[in-house]
Amino acid sequence: MPLACPVCRKVAMKLERDPVSGLEIDICPSCSGMWFDAKELNQFFESPTLKMKFFLSEESMPLQAVGYTITTKARICPRCKISLIEKLFGDVTIDVCHKCQGLWLDEGELQRIVIAYKKGHRGDKAISQELSVGLTGKEERPSLSEVIHVLKSFLGIKL
Repeated sequence: MPLACPVCRKVAMKLERDPVSGLEIDICPSCSGMWFDAKELNQFFESPTLKMKFFLSEESMPLQAVGYTITTKARICPRCKISLIEKLFGDVTIDVCHKCQGLWLDEGELQRIVIAYKKGHRGDKAISQELSVGLTGKEERPSLSEVIHVLKSFLGIKL
């Protein structure tokens, strides 16, 4: 059964499948938003077919670059049926399900987070990791301050 678009609500998303890897992403035919299940974002960049079809060239400026929100209603995860959480990546607000780790990107947001990532901007760690693996083929290493923070927490040292 097709998933319902978190923005358009009652519009059924269409599955787009990579013929080589079998990766399937859900696209809303009405608003052109994209739903990535957990860990699908990094796989997307390995698919020339899906990239060519859904990833704008870096020279094109997507519609969402003007910084407005398509809707103010709470968006619902198409899988879990719970409210999506807004997370910031660079200057882009994206929607994530805290339960299944799915990711909703409005039209143009994929390009915008890739541009932000390449400029060194970071946001949600899970999304940064997926972009790192997808774009470079390797995971990002935690910063020294992150390692120290984890060690202090582990050792019970007040932060």
